[in-house]
Amino acid sequence: MTARDRLSPLQEKVLAAIEAATQANERCPSNQRMAISFHASRIAVVDAVARLEDLGMIRVERFPSARRVTVTATGLTTHHKGVEAPHFTRRQPAGAARC
Repeated sequence: MTARDRLSPLQEKVLAAIEAATQANERCPSNQRMAISFHASRIAVVDAVARLEDLGMIRVERFPSARRVTVTATGLTTHHKGVEAPHFTRRQPAGAARC
């Protein structure tokens, strides 16, 4: 069983949306946009992105107003014009101490 086989239906939809954005060289869709498209809560989408990141299926660079996501299977990255340095690159694992 592969990691993709263990994805929930929402996680699969989120991954597909991110993959489509990378292939079209578009910005990563926002959590709110995906929540509306998939009839899910924004928090559920945030959790789905976090799970995909935890599984190593995507890498996320976060910026103050957007994010750049790389799909690890393809190496393709969502477009993020004009941003040089990420705000932070990895979310804090649950329960991790903050500096």
